[in-house]
Amino acid sequence: MKRLLLCFATGTLLLFSSCTTKLKITDVAYQSIRKVEKADANSRAVTPETGAVIAVSPVIDDYGNVKLVVRNLSDKIMVIDRTKSFFIDYSGQSTMYYDPTIRTSTLTTSGTEGATVNLGAIGSALGIGGAVGTALSGINVGGSNTSGVSKTTYSIDQPVVSIGPNSYIDMGREFSIPAGKEFFKSLYEQNPSVDISRPQILPADSYCTFSVSVCYSLDNGETFNSITSNYYANSLLQAHVVNNGKINGPLRKIYSEKSDALEEPWYIIYFNNNLSDFKDSYYINNLVDYQ
Repeated sequence: MKRLLLCFATGTLLLFSSCTTKLKITDVAYQSIRKVEKADANSRAVTPETGAVIAVSPVIDDYGNVKLVVRNLSDKIMVIDRTKSFFIDYSGQSTMYYDPTIRTSTLTTSGTEGATVNLGAIGSALGIGGAVGTALSGINVGGSNTSGVSKTTYSIDQPVVSIGPNSYIDMGREFSIPAGKEFFKSLYEQNPSVDISRPQILPADSYCTFSVSVCYSLDNGETFNSITSNYYANSLLQAHVVNNGKINGPLRKIYSEKSDALEEPWYIIYFNNNLSDFKDSYYINNLVDYQ
């Protein structure tokens, strides 16, 4: 793992060296998120091999935006009640995945179908005279009138959706958590010269917790079950770059404080810098829970 981390650092440096603008990296940050384990540690983990019928997977991008993918592991049609499925943020506020708002979109087009554009008339209207006006006179395109068409479309969210056997859906709504690039940038602004070292954080002490709850049925809506999965940020490290702009030192420091850094189901390594035209982060997303 240590060699892998150093290889990643070397590859990153090669990428940075290709930039034409001089690169300045101020700090390297790391964050990981994992699932809260069930209270009964002796119970057998539910997996597809042990008969799980549903899998929920929060997909967190490098900006801390969370989408939820639900997979039907059974050979039956699964019905999801999105009015009873929720995202619960770190403050405890729940938001259902069904959005009752009717969204409208209006598209206006104009054309010359059955219409004419008289370039000479345009020249006169713009006050163009002399040779230019003369050149424009009498040149016609199409007919004598222009027309416009306005089309309004309606998109209505569905309270209940179905998932085919052994397939999946995106639950549709996106939520934000204190994670990723913007979160790291705000930390740096608050502590521009102080390293952060929290390699092992307990769920009760975490600065970032969230849950997803999905209501589903495998008998065409006759009966419903619910799976609720809880997640928390279990580490946060930030090391400032002090050795002539080299990032190997901060990366080694992070790894020395958290030896399992590259084994977490979700983690991000971020390089805070002064450029915006290259890959400045690396992250892995393998969060999943079963029932």
